[in-house]
Parts: sequence; structure tokens; C-alpha cells
Amino acid sequence: MRRDSILDDSRRLPGFVPVQFISATSGHATNGAQVEVPYPDDGAVGDLILVFAGDNKGTVAAIGPDSFTPIPGAQSDRTDFNSSVVYRAADGTEAASIILAAGPVGEMRGLIALRYRPAKLSPIAVSAVNDDQQSGTLSPPHSVLAPSLDVPTAGRLVCCWALREHDVIWETGGEGMEVRQSFRQTGSPSVADIAMQASDQMVPAGPTSHRTAMYSYGSGQHGDAAWGASLILR
Repeated sequence: MRRDSILDDSRRLPGFVPVQFISATSGHATNGAQVEVPYPDDGAVGDLILVFAGDNKGTVAAIGPDSFTPIPGAQSDRTDFNSSVVYRAADGTEAASIILAAGPVGEMRGLIALRYRPAKLSPIAVSAVNDDQQSGTLSPPHSVLAPSLDVPTAGRLVCCWALREHDVIWETGGEGMEVRQSFRQTGSPSVADIAMQASDQMVPAGPTSHRTAMYSYGSGQHGDAAWGASLILR
């Protein structure tokens, strides 16, 4: 079976072997600087590398230097927050790091990379939602939605949430889910920073229900956009 058939769910393995979470890493940068993070630890050939990337202003820059493939339906391209979800099947030739290329000065960007060890590489369902979310004077905690998926077989639900917000404090990481990686930028209250978080959970076949990440603020409030994505790995 070809390991690079990541979005092809037409083939099945006998029995069911749960997808294992192995490790994660993340990084972020200010003023359009390049983001460089090491690949998640404890790798093996055949592992699935998922990368969630976000930019608080412009289009998400190229992710490399290794070749990654965008996951259809999980991209966002807006004026106030942009995101990308890409993957690769590890083949042992990877560089030491994952790099999100530099962009225009003033942009804040970041990425989360997750390593999974599946019996077969196949996200069988994917969905993403963009939510204009004006902070204003609303009382914390606030929330970001990752949408529900209707999936045909049991698997591992992976959700990622991202915010164009100032000084975010993540409070929860999805109902019943385990937080695998998160970060938040802190800076001037006059600048919309970026915060991201990723969680996962084994789920049975059927609707996964939407998953909500709650957050509040540290020293101030400044933000107006949120994004969430849901994937199933089997």
C-alpha cells in the first residue's frame, strides 16, 4: 500500500489499529519573520506529519523545505486571518526543521506540527470554519469552534483552533480532548497577535459534534478573527 495515498479512504486494513499520537512542536514569530521549528521527536518512516499554520494578516507563506500537500477544505484566505493545513508522509529524507517562510513586516505567524503513527495514512474527513469574532467588551472566557464531522469509521479526531487576538490565555482545548500543543504571543495591545492550539481524541463512527476551545485575556483585549479545523485520522 502506498503511504502517500493520505486522502484515499477506499482501501481498508483488516482489523483496527488506533492512530497513535507521537509528539508535537510549535513556533511563532513577529514582524513577518521566518518561523522555524524542529520536526516532532521520535520519528519513523511512514509517520504522518500534520502542520497547522496561521498568519494574522496576509496569506500563509510557503511551508518547507520538504514537500507538503495542502488538505482540501482546511484552508482559509481572508484579509484578517489566514490559515493552512498541510501534511506529508515521513520517508526518512526530511530536513531537520519545518520552515514557514518570511512575509511582510508587521505580520504575526505561527505553526503547530504534530506527528502521528497510523495503521494507514488517511484523514477520511476534514472540515474548517472561519468565524468573525469581535472581542469588544464581551466578558471572558470566549470560545472558538472546530466543526463537527460525520465520519464512517472510528478514528482519531484532531482539532486546531487559531485566533487573531492579543495576549490570549487558553482555558480549554475541546470537550473530552487532550491538548497536544499550544502557544500564544504577547506584545503591544495595539497589535493583533496570534495564538494557536491543537488537541485530539479517539472517537467512534458517527457525528463527532463540534469542539470548542475556550480562552480569556491577559493584559488586554485586541482581536477580531478566529478559525477552527477538524480532521479524522484512521
